[in-house]
Amino acid sequence: MGKLKVLITTFHSLYPISHGGIVRVIEEAKFLSKNNVEVHLIGNKTRTEDLKMLEKELGIHLYSLSWFSYISSGLFGKIGLYNLGWFYNPFISFELGKLARKIKPEIVQAEFIYEGYQVSKICKKMKLPFILSEHNVENILHPAIYSHEIKICNMANFVTTVSEHDQNELKKMGVKSPIKIIPNGVNTKKFQFNSEKRKILRQKYRFAPSDIVLVYHGTLAYYPNKVASQFLKYSLMPTIHKLNPRIKLLLIGPKHEFNISDYIVELNEVPSDEFPDYLSIGDVAVVPLTSGSGTRLKILEYLSVGIPVVSTKIGIEGIPVIDGEHVLLTNGNVPDVISKINQLISDIPLRERLINNGRKLVIERYDWEMIFKDILDIYQKVLNKA
Repeated sequence: MGKLKVLITTFHSLYPISHGGIVRVIEEAKFLSKNNVEVHLIGNKTRTEDLKMLEKELGIHLYSLSWFSYISSGLFGKIGLYNLGWFYNPFISFELGKLARKIKPEIVQAEFIYEGYQVSKICKKMKLPFILSEHNVENILHPAIYSHEIKICNMANFVTTVSEHDQNELKKMGVKSPIKIIPNGVNTKKFQFNSEKRKILRQKYRFAPSDIVLVYHGTLAYYPNKVASQFLKYSLMPTIHKLNPRIKLLLIGPKHEFNISDYIVELNEVPSDEFPDYLSIGDVAVVPLTSGSGTRLKILEYLSVGIPVVSTKIGIEGIPVIDGEHVLLTNGNVPDVISKINQLISDIPLRERLINNGRKLVIERYDWEMIFKDILDIYQKVLNKA
């Protein structure tokens, strides 16, 4: 039996692998490639040299949308025609259709609804199963696309979500397609604490050995991350640093401006293969998210590296952690966040319990190798019905 041929689409650029959405897509492609699937992955505009490098590293076929599709989607969005920019963009439709006819896949999978409408039309024309991966319930942040999300989900032969909460939300909205939960995960072999790199990087960014470094990462292009980063910079840090000058902050992610000040370091680009080393700089992860959907890969990454986490309920949504056993929960206001951070600093047994339990949880339940096995079952089901 030959390899199953699958075409996967995403509206993200394929490199750098610097935020949760593209991390999941790349990890999924890697898993499928190891399991007798011939993966063809197309993303938004990505440099040719980066595609070649990734192809060699991952062993999958990679493609990039043209500059014309990339620019047209941005321009339509800027003049208020967001739906035309992605859902109904004729240039993107042409490129995806041309690629699908060339590859002749047995299944096409859209990683987000933004290219899902285009994919659904191609699949209908070519009589192919269409799978939609919902990383988030997108209309929670963008209410204007509510009806589009329902429509596109119901065009799919199968929909996957990352949490039970998102599955229930889609059902409430009126999604009738079969829905399977495939949660977010983490590469537990890659995301491990590195004491040697921690020492080198803390020296590089002028953190003293006695400093207590709070860490948070995420792209500022995602609005909830922007709000969380602003809370940490402008609300939390001025207060907590006055109370304890040893407490510093490390922010990492695309759209941050590179900046090193007295007690805040912001890094906008970190090589993906070195990213766990940068997380090792941190002593406490603070996740003050107040909105969003899906589950946060950053929580799983902190737990895997062994960084104790202070988070809001929104931040840990969809992950079965227990307050005081895996993380510390906060109501998100400055005094309570400071209280929880101080608790972790002073209570060493609590800190060690959170680190040990968090690492154990992700190894047993959230390694990508276990999580993505369900996608193979979905492929089999849709092919059997084809």
